[in-house]
Amino acid sequence: MAQSSAAAQAVGPDVYPLERRRFVVLGLWWLGSVLFWISWFIQAPILVSFWGVRQHVGFGTAEYLMSAVNLAGIATALLAGHVFDRLGPRRATLLCFGIVTVGFGLRPLAVNSFPLMLTLTVIAGLGGVPSMVAAPAVVAQWFGRHRMTFALSVSIASFATGQAVGLLAGAPMVDSLGPAWTFGTFSLALVAACVAWLLFVPEKPARPAGPPTVDRTPLLAGLREVSRARGSWLIFAIAMVLGGISVFSLSLFPGLLGATFGLDPALAGDGSTAMPVLAIAGLFLLGFATRRTRDVRRPGLWTSGVLLACWLAFTLAWWGHSAPLGAALLLIGVLGFFFQPCFSFAVDALEHAPGVRPATSGTAAGFYFTGVGIGGYVLPTVLAHFVQVYGNGAGVAGLLVLMAVLAALWLAVRALPQGAAVEVVAEDGASPAARPTGAA
Repeated sequence: MAQSSAAAQAVGPDVYPLERRRFVVLGLWWLGSVLFWISWFIQAPILVSFWGVRQHVGFGTAEYLMSAVNLAGIATALLAGHVFDRLGPRRATLLCFGIVTVGFGLRPLAVNSFPLMLTLTVIAGLGGVPSMVAAPAVVAQWFGRHRMTFALSVSIASFATGQAVGLLAGAPMVDSLGPAWTFGTFSLALVAACVAWLLFVPEKPARPAGPPTVDRTPLLAGLREVSRARGSWLIFAIAMVLGGISVFSLSLFPGLLGATFGLDPALAGDGSTAMPVLAIAGLFLLGFATRRTRDVRRPGLWTSGVLLACWLAFTLAWWGHSAPLGAALLLIGVLGFFFQPCFSFAVDALEHAPGVRPATSGTAAGFYFTGVGIGGYVLPTVLAHFVQVYGNGAGVAGLLVLMAVLAALWLAVRALPQGAAVEVVAEDGASPAARPTGAA
């Protein structure tokens, strides 16, 4: 106890004071991040109503507008930490936001050209995926690694917030403004976010907000170490499945709800927001409930079990034509509530697996997000082609298979011998679920 008190005093507010400007930095990062996610997921509710009906693009092909962002992430996730170390959080974040602005910002010119729209989406992904990994670096610089939990949770909430707004806004805005002005609105917002970051965020705080970071192992050496850690490839597979579920589910739900319950595209998009909205609630509530968790494999397993049970209930009700709209939306919401914590537990399980040191935790996060990128590109692309050929039932069944594989993988990870490095309670008593990108 005396040592703990001494450690707490060593990183206390007197040693590392915080600046008020940190809230401006957090707010501007949150703005840039949420605009990226809105711009990405605004396509989901119009894959059928615009690209399918007006542009005659099949669903299997239109799905590339969702999964192609992850195609870029495959190439950039591992390099993101290295880039942030070299450039610093401010300049690296500006670079990421700038690339996103070029990609998504030029979309008004591509509304009548699917190949050009797809190319711009890939470009945006080159900046967008690294920006996801940016949150811990930015928050740690301004809040200190020893007290970053809540601020990081707020920043990560921008992911689901952007998904929800994109699903809500996509179809109504295209109907009222047209696709060019819809995309143009967010183009202007992205430009404004980049300018604000450039003008109002300094290179670093006047005084450090926390202790210096651990020296990082070189990328290739760290990657070898992480890939040899116990269970690392099982967790990599979990990341692939979670990446696939995240992208494909929100691509499928608007068309599925519209066809099943006769909803127009706007209402179907509204209904689909049950998943990302409750994902935000799950991030904070389950984060609090599991704040004393010492082995993240246990909650990872039971959250994956809840996801499987939830989607099995939806599948049986859908095939039996017995699910009212309210029950369907409830099940989709429950799916979202448990999905984000499950994603978070997987990141932490890898970063704290036996054989992964603090010096390679950043490489472990990049390794994990590479899996997310591969799964988020390959699995939705394959499943969307099945939906195009066999109908929505193929998508419902495909998600059920992914949920079952996810639970089986978590069961395999849980069965591994426990090492001391699995204990992941933060210095501030924070839950792993409140640290979705694995910041320690």
